[in-house]
Amino acid sequence: MENFVSPSGARPQRNANGSSPRPPAGIARYADVATLAGVGVALVAMLFGVLEYQTKVFGGMVKAEVAPLTVAMAEMEKRMTVRFDGVEKRMDRLEQRIDRLDQRVDGLDQRVIGLAQQIGDLSTRVGRLEGRAGK
Repeated sequence: MENFVSPSGARPQRNANGSSPRPPAGIARYADVATLAGVGVALVAMLFGVLEYQTKVFGGMVKAEVAPLTVAMAEMEKRMTVRFDGVEKRMDRLEQRIDRLDQRVDGLDQRVIGLAQQIGDLSTRVGRLEGRAGK
């Protein structure tokens, strides 16, 4: 501290007891930390300013480039919706046809069961007739 020279080249004045008029070390540290914090906040503010500027500059460019894509996607979605609706209608019709076929097959199954019973009855009658003829 004895040889401290200010930036202007003048030596600092001394107090009556011969000590330097500088603040105590603890307060100087707080001042240094506050200065660093201020610089950090200024850098963050500058960063946000740059980001905002880029958003303004490039936002219009992006919107101009994306707008045709948005329109094309909307048209494609409409076409796909129409196609999906058509496919769904076809599937519904096929489902109805399958249900009608199932009903017809069930009816045929019932007829086959009835015919099998009739054939069984005829077999029994033929067996009886054969039994009578054999006597």
